[in-house]
Amino acid sequence: MTDNVSPSPIIECFLTCLKEFLPADQNAKLQKHDKAIATTTSDGDESRALRCAIWAIKAASNKSGSHPRWKEIKEVHNVWKDTWFGAEFGLMTPHSSIAEDIRIQWTEAATDVIRNLAEEDGWQDSNWEELLIELIDLRS
Repeated sequence: MTDNVSPSPIIECFLTCLKEFLPADQNAKLQKHDKAIATTTSDGDESRALRCAIWAIKAASNKSGSHPRWKEIKEVHNVWKDTWFGAEFGLMTPHSSIAEDIRIQWTEAATDVIRNLAEEDGWQDSNWEELLIELIDLRS
């Protein structure tokens, strides 16, 4: 059994990716979660990463009728492609955890979807904050 790490590495990965494109006017929303983020641990990171993958797929499929079906299919394909890429990378890298690589890929995929939603519909409809709250609340 491994020791828990705090804050959650999956949440930290999510935030690192999100901060690459999060506009300044959204930072206040992010900062109000700092204390809760600091109390998270790696316990639950498997559930968090899976939630990111499922969220990305559902976010693509829940788009309005103007959202082409091919984008949903492409998002599902990307999640599985990322999973296989993570597994392959893990197998070829000494001392690497395949599961950890896959979790990171799923988390990064969710932030890619957030960016796409924000670019298409605006930040108010990207639902990034709701996903962050879910990730904070998840435990194993």
